[in-house]
Amino acid sequence: MEPSHPSSWKFLGSEVLNKSNKELAIKSSHEAVIDGVPLRMDRYAYFRAGDTFFVLSVRINNVGDRPIGFYYVYGDEPWVGDFGSSKGNVGWVDGKLIKTVQYVDAGKYSYAGYFDYGNDLVSPEHDFTKTANFIEWSSKDKPLVYFSNSPMDSPKGSGEGAPLGSDERYIGIQWGPKVLKPGESVHYVLAIGMAGNDPKTGFPVKPKVVFK
Repeated sequence: MEPSHPSSWKFLGSEVLNKSNKELAIKSSHEAVIDGVPLRMDRYAYFRAGDTFFVLSVRINNVGDRPIGFYYVYGDEPWVGDFGSSKGNVGWVDGKLIKTVQYVDAGKYSYAGYFDYGNDLVSPEHDFTKTANFIEWSSKDKPLVYFSNSPMDSPKGSGEGAPLGSDERYIGIQWGPKVLKPGESVHYVLAIGMAGNDPKTGFPVKPKVVFK
């Protein structure tokens, strides 16, 4: 359970894979050592003109000589709407607001985000920007997804926890535990970006994402 942060990874190189007036694809490669076993990570980012999101693809390969078990965690700490403050940020999934620290049913929902709307469990104010972001995940293995007030504030059970009311918000997306034998790999894909709003209700609307 000892964490391996990106700052400790060995940088192996990067390159531009494709660039045009409409698309950009870039790649970076890294090596992380977990319990003495090297894992190679190839990370691909895809951008397309006109989209309000980009796609991040991560492939992890065991290049060591013995099996290794690990978790892969992607976390986001956005300040949605008013940069520097999360005062109005509440969680959202398809058709539903999330106002407390809690897990998201990744079997039912495929994305989650924050909406700068205001949390009436903390304050009656709703004079916010109504800006929203989202993260969508795609993988054979369903991740563990949750909303919290900080990276160290994961839900304590299956129910609702404290209100989302700090000046920090966090979406945690965790896969694993996963065991890779030598030569085996695993692939995770995320779309990360901004959502729109329904013109009638003002509720966030996620743009269409097609994972290739």
